[in-house]
Amino acid sequence: MPLQHPRTHMRGQDKSGPQAEQRSASPIWSRPWGSYAAFVGFTTFTFAAFIAVLFIWIHRESQNQMRELVLAQARSLFESILVARHWNANLGGVYAVKTDEVQSNPYLDHPDVATVDGRTLTLKNPALMVVEISEYSRQERLFSYRMVSDRPLNPRNGPDELERVGLEAFRAGDAEFWRMEDLGPAGPAVLHYMAPLRIDAGCLSCHAKQGYKVGDINGSISVRLDITGALARHDQWFRQAATAAAAASMLLLALVLLYFRRLRRQIAQAQDRCELLANTDVLTGVPNRRQLMARLEEELARAMRTGQPLACALMDVDHFKRVNDTHGHQKGDTVLKVLARIARETVRGYDVVGRFGGEEFLLVLPGTDSEHAMELAERVRLAVHDRLATETSLPNVVTISLGVATLRPGDNVESLVKRADDALYRAKEKGRNRVEREE
Repeated sequence: MPLQHPRTHMRGQDKSGPQAEQRSASPIWSRPWGSYAAFVGFTTFTFAAFIAVLFIWIHRESQNQMRELVLAQARSLFESILVARHWNANLGGVYAVKTDEVQSNPYLDHPDVATVDGRTLTLKNPALMVVEISEYSRQERLFSYRMVSDRPLNPRNGPDELERVGLEAFRAGDAEFWRMEDLGPAGPAVLHYMAPLRIDAGCLSCHAKQGYKVGDINGSISVRLDITGALARHDQWFRQAATAAAAASMLLLALVLLYFRRLRRQIAQAQDRCELLANTDVLTGVPNRRQLMARLEEELARAMRTGQPLACALMDVDHFKRVNDTHGHQKGDTVLKVLARIARETVRGYDVVGRFGGEEFLLVLPGTDSEHAMELAERVRLAVHDRLATETSLPNVVTISLGVATLRPGDNVESLVKRADDALYRAKEKGRNRVEREE
């Protein structure tokens, strides 16, 4: 009757079976892909969030820098206007030849004087000079500004709604006032800048009648800068910087994920190696005693659950000490390695061959009754008898003895192995190179 595991028809005659079940369930072969995907997702999300926050911060900082630049430009322009105004005021005004294009200031008392050569000169006071320079600048599309006061001599110098807010801020003690306004498609982006004007001695000739004293705030110069170009250049720079940074970030993220993937693969390989070393006899390459007994526990539990038979065979090298003493321990190690290989090649694919200790090996034979276990053990004994000496280059035949035991009701691992050990002892007593079964 052929020796066949009762589940062989479902698996075929390959190396599947209980060993394959153990392998598929072992953490050596199954990896937590879900946790790795979660790690990749978390890393990607965290990295993207960090880059997004970094971009927002850079954008805000660059906007602040751009704002400071245009404010510096507005302050510089204001100071230039103020210097020219002070120059005019300290001179008591500047006279210009009156023409059709140069008219008198209707808000001044006696602004015109006649010269001995028949020309008429008209007074350009600080306020009028500022207005005319502003008009010239506006026509040249450079910038625009104007004098503003809530008590103007010239009604045209009355404040608009935004300028009124600035004048209120000056009376509250603010040193300057500004607003940025982007009109979008309806108009350009502009910066409104104001700083207070204070009465000095040169201003009293015009403003003393309004009750002002030196040091009083009588208004402001309202500067209006077109910053559309500055904003466009800033936005273009930021888009280019963001594109370059995003590309670099994606490359860096790809490299990081590639590194972690390689690292994970190396860790998995190291875990495989550690698991293999923990469960494998280093010399022979078969399961060590810890793994062997764990497998026997599993097969015993399965046999009790399913009612299938289970057998084991304890195998020992005859006169192994003589081999070591005669040929050396290195040759003895070779004998054990070749013996393990021959046993694995002789038993079925789902049987387990492991090193029990020293020169003893245990064969775990699932789905095998006593008769079939004896046949398998005898097959192994004959294979070792015929091949071991030749494959180890020993001059003498090396033999083995085996003791076979099968599972009984109420058995545990210790009792099953104990009966196999007792059977092995009888095989030794009866002359060695033989197979004995339990009594």
